[in-house]
Amino acid sequence: MNGSKLIKVLRRYSPSLFETLPNRLGSLKGKRIVIDGTQYMINSRRMTGYGLYSHILGWYSLAKELSNNRVSAICVFDGGWEYMIQRLAPHKEILPLGQVPDYSQSKTEWLKARRDEERSTLSSYLRHCMKLLRSMGIPCIVSTRPVSAEALASSLVMSGHADYVAGDNPAALVYGAPLIQNLLPMIPDPIEVVGFPKKSIYGTLRMSKITLMDLEILLRPGSNSFPYRVVFTPDQAYYLIRRHGTIENISNALQLDRSYLPPQSTFALRDGYMDRVRIARRLFELPPLPPYSAFQHVEPHPEVTSEFMKELDSQLDQLITPMDSYKMELS
Repeated sequence: MNGSKLIKVLRRYSPSLFETLPNRLGSLKGKRIVIDGTQYMINSRRMTGYGLYSHILGWYSLAKELSNNRVSAICVFDGGWEYMIQRLAPHKEILPLGQVPDYSQSKTEWLKARRDEERSTLSSYLRHCMKLLRSMGIPCIVSTRPVSAEALASSLVMSGHADYVAGDNPAALVYGAPLIQNLLPMIPDPIEVVGFPKKSIYGTLRMSKITLMDLEILLRPGSNSFPYRVVFTPDQAYYLIRRHGTIENISNALQLDRSYLPPQSTFALRDGYMDRVRIARRLFELPPLPPYSAFQHVEPHPEVTSEFMKELDSQLDQLITPMDSYKMELS
């Protein structure tokens, strides 16, 4: 189940936003979803515990389930190698390079060699994934711009080209798009929908976009793009944002409220904090859509799928046995 603080807060204070699908994808017949391919790659690798290509079996299983339930899909990956590598960096099992530095090289040379290897690994993985998914009727998009998959997926939904973003990143909700969680076939939790197609999430929550955006910023751990972690509990952050509306208003109010002491009363006065808030807000601007040809319907080619999986089987021969429930019946 999604462990993000925003999801936990919304689940507590706006439970009507959440709906469990008892029949998994059978409840979404006729709908179109946009899959956050990068997040799926992270989650499926965590679940399978096998080599880099083994979770392509999970892609196959998911694509078959989508087809059997007449749910159409688009798959979107992060745009730009540097952006994708940065997102995957905390998940070293995704890029299992595992090589110790070559001390005959300078640090700069070694880092360049590692980055080249990361790009090669990702490039190979993406080629395999997109070949499989396109052969099964799912168009794939890798933006040429440094844009996150959930942002581009949300843009497709908000433009009316799909109904849901499928992933575990709550940023989709901040963009205004309804979210599907727990889509992986191997996740034991039921599929859950957060938000509803063609119904404003902001209206349901009685929040403006900037209020929901600032709540996510307050709850998100600090990073290169987000401010440093603040000292509010999730409940405090929710209460303050509901009462004051924006981070600036919270900061002004707490400086005058004697019941709050530093560091809470001065959280936004730290060097560079509001600059980072402004940068983080810009991340929630919807990116432009790719050309229509990039996400239009793709005819499936079962013979290509069969041949592809037979080729892959030779690489995964030692991994198939532990994954019996995800074996493919190739005709």
